[in-house]
Amino acid sequence: MGMSVSSIPQFPFQSFLVPGIILFGLIGLGNIAATAPLFLKRRWAGDSSGAMGSALMIWIVVQCVMLGTVVGLHVIFFVIGAVQGCLALAMTMIEGVWPGTWAMVVLNRMRKTAG
Repeated sequence: MGMSVSSIPQFPFQSFLVPGIILFGLIGLGNIAATAPLFLKRRWAGDSSGAMGSALMIWIVVQCVMLGTVVGLHVIFFVIGAVQGCLALAMTMIEGVWPGTWAMVVLNRMRKTAG
């Protein structure tokens, strides 16, 4: 792409190979692995998808801090991670596995037994 490692003062690596491998493994393969619970109809499918959306947003923030700039692709991929996280949150709420849902079930049971 024409960018050298020396142009990024806070860059902790000697080349872009290591961050590229981390990006491929964490974001690329992680998102592929996060689809497995969805296809297997597991109740925690939203959790893995939400974790990957969060990982993408964290990656973008760290990248922007290290580069010292924000470009359009950063915004686009951050929004993709946020949408993925929001969809995962909706999925967990629909499935009834969101912790707030558990709290409401417990409170409702407590109200029934107390009243």
